[in-house]
Amino acid sequence: MGTMTGLGAATEDTVGVAWGAQWIATNAIGQSVQGDFEADIITCFEWFTEPDGDPGTIDDVPDVVQNSWGVHEGLDSVYVDCFDLWWNAIDNCEAAGVVVIFSAGNEGPEPGTLRSPADRATTPLNILSVGAVDATNYSWPYPIEGFSSRGPTLCPVDPPLQIKPEVAAPGDSVYSCTPNEHYGNNSGTSMAGPHVSGVVALMRSVNPDMDVDTIKQILLDTARDEGAEERTTTTVGDSSTPTRRSCVVWAGDTAASRA
Repeated sequence: MGTMTGLGAATEDTVGVAWGAQWIATNAIGQSVQGDFEADIITCFEWFTEPDGDPGTIDDVPDVVQNSWGVHEGLDSVYVDCFDLWWNAIDNCEAAGVVVIFSAGNEGPEPGTLRSPADRATTPLNILSVGAVDATNYSWPYPIEGFSSRGPTLCPVDPPLQIKPEVAAPGDSVYSCTPNEHYGNNSGTSMAGPHVSGVVALMRSVNPDMDVDTIKQILLDTARDEGAEERTTTTVGDSSTPTRRSCVVWAGDTAASRA
């Protein structure tokens, strides 16, 4: 949350990309998988779509939902690649104007290791997933972190849609706020995804009416593309694993922010 919206009131320490933005959060992942977990994820997306329960209001609806969770067969054999249980809930949330962002996962560096639903690739923009680069110990171009889950998606889609994750952002030793009113450094795609979600919040603060797909397309268009050659090297992917872009411009848990 700090990487998205963090601002130290006493020190004016702007650890967040969209510092000072309002936020709401919910947590469905602090439990075992299957059963209640699967239903609770749907309930979370339904709540983000209409937090105050009043269809006549829209000021309560978040601009962006950052998802730092996912499932894979290592958790349970039922969670096959391209597991689609939550797709309708995600689509309904975005239909309400909420940009849904997913961290890619920390199961790298082997190819095809994105979690679900981050591995979904039914369209070029759905779902937009975020890998992690090391912008702490290296200068540009930042290398992809070893832990960052790699593409391609293993969903049965045409090759142009197999490129995953779509973007990457800083995810190594990211300085942010931690529980109990402290600051600290953490690593993971859960640190990378909030950078992108924070950028979305900034975009909506400038243009509140910008639609979901336009926002995602602008993220892709303005991210630095390392080019076709870089897409097949260890700098951006792994072996011949396709990864589209190396880093989104600077600007845990399911969380949402409103600028």
